[in-house]
Amino acid sequence: MVSAYESFKPVLLKVLQISNEEFVELVKTSEKELFDFDSYNYLARIYASKVIATK
Repeated sequence: MVSAYESFKPVLLKVLQISNEEFVELVKTSEKELFDFDSYNYLARIYASKVIATK
């Protein structure tokens, strides 16, 4: 999640209308809460390729 926040940082700064320092503090707080509340996400990645029939 922290990496996601960092990747969206330019957009989030504009949307939330906050300074870089405020953003850093929010990310730190979020990271602490993720561990304190044992938050998690299940992520499934599925890869496939189309089988092309040849005659």
